[in-house]
Amino acid sequence: KRARGIEEGSDVTDHPLRPAKSFADSHSLFAALATVRPTSRTLPERRAFLDNAAAIFAPEIETDIEALSLGGRPAERHRPHGQIIGRMLYLHGGGFTVGSPASVRHIVSLLAAKSGLETWVLDYRLAPESPFPAAWSD
Repeated sequence: KRARGIEEGSDVTDHPLRPAKSFADSHSLFAALATVRPTSRTLPERRAFLDNAAAIFAPEIETDIEALSLGGRPAERHRPHGQIIGRMLYLHGGGFTVGSPASVRHIVSLLAAKSGLETWVLDYRLAPESPFPAAWSD
């Protein structure tokens, strides 16, 4: 299984930000990713960049990911394989202007797999299209 690249359809086999195979490799990947800057300054393009950059990290294989709704909003449920010992709601960062379930899919699937918690990620509304208190209401 090959992870998606920063640009849709790009080949990341030899990309310096290829999918991690170990903790040390993950550390190198995160350090390299921290140096990448979006080329656009528009908010929609920054959102797309964040989602696409995060896509190079494959989700944890020890979880099942399902798209559904939570409270009438789009969401993802990450179900760890094995015994589920509880549930967690994960709210991504981004100052209520950027971020999505796609931008945190790798870390949430890892949290779910390692903790045994069924983890939900809410795709809450973002500003400025949906001003305060929209995200809080979601």
